[in-house]
Amino acid sequence: MAHSYINAGQLKKSELILLDLLSETILNINNCDKKAVFDMYDKLSNIYIKYNSFDIARNYCELSLALANELKDPNLQALSYITTAKLYFYNNKSAYENFLDKADKLLSKEKSYRIKCHNDVSLLIMRLFELPKNDEQHLQNLMIETEKLLNICIKNNFANSVIRLYMLSAVLHYFLERKNEKYIATKKYIEKGIDASIKFGISTYIWQFYSLQAIIMIRQKEDISKQKSVFDTVFNMLRKQNLNYLGNCDVTYGNMLALTNVMFFYKQNQSEENFYRLISQISLADSVDSCDFNCSKYLCQYECHTNLETYQKRMAQLIFLER
Repeated sequence: MAHSYINAGQLKKSELILLDLLSETILNINNCDKKAVFDMYDKLSNIYIKYNSFDIARNYCELSLALANELKDPNLQALSYITTAKLYFYNNKSAYENFLDKADKLLSKEKSYRIKCHNDVSLLIMRLFELPKNDEQHLQNLMIETEKLLNICIKNNFANSVIRLYMLSAVLHYFLERKNEKYIATKKYIEKGIDASIKFGISTYIWQFYSLQAIIMIRQKEDISKQKSVFDTVFNMLRKQNLNYLGNCDVTYGNMLALTNVMFFYKQNQSEENFYRLISQISLADSVDSCDFNCSKYLCQYECHTNLETYQKRMAQLIFLER
C-alpha cells in the first residue's frame, strides 16, 4: 500500500504508514517477515531521498542492504544498491555509477527482468551525464539504445521504466534539437510521458515533464503568461506531493532544481511580493512559520513581514533559490 501511495505522489501518507509499520516492527522484531522489513526500509530511504535528507536516507539504505545480505537475496541486494545510487545522483557521480554497476552485476545472474530494466534505464541516464551535450553522434546512439529499451518495457508493461524512458527520450531530443529551437520530438515525448503518467496513475515524474516544457517555452520566448501557467503547474504538483518541503536541503532529489527554476522565473518576471509569497510556501526541516501576506484577516498569528527586506533576511536559509 505504501508503494502505491509513493507512486501516486502521496508521500506524507506513505511516510505515516511506513513509520507505523516501523514501530510495529520494533515491538515485534522476532515475528516479522524479513522481506517485508526490507521493503519498509527501502521505501523509507526512497521517501527521505525525496525529502533531501541524506543522512536519514543513507541509514535506511544501510539497513536494507544489511538485511538483504543476511537473507543472501541477490534481487534484494540489487534493489538496495539501486536505491543507494539515487542518493548520490546529484552529489557524487562516481558513487552513483559504482552502486549501479554493483546492481547490474547481480541482476545479470538473476531472472528479475523488471528490476534489470529499471536499472538499465539508470545506466542510460548515467551515460547521458558522461556525454558532451554537443556530441550529436553519441546522443543519437544513446537515443537508439533508449528506443530499444523503451519498446521492451512497453511490451512488458513496465510502467515506471516506460515513464522514465519517455523522460530520457525527451531530454535527449532536447539536446539534439537545440540548434533549430523547434523541439518537435522533445514535445512529443513530453506529451507521451504525461499521458503515460496519467494512464498508469504514477505522479512521481509528471512535474519533471512540465518543468522541461517550461524550459522549452523560455527558449522559444513564448508569452510570459503562458510560461507562468506551466511554472505554476510545476509548483502546485510539487506542493501536492509535499515536495515543497526540502528537508535538510541536501540536494538528493530533483524537486530542489525544479523549485529553483520556478523561483528564477518569479524573480525575473513577477512582483517582489508574489516572489516572496511563493517562497513562503517552501519549508525546511528547521524553518518557522512566516507571513502569508493575507493582511485582511481579522486575526493574524504571524510576525509582520510587510517590509520585504525584513522578510528576505528571515528567509536567508532559502537564498540558494536566488543563485
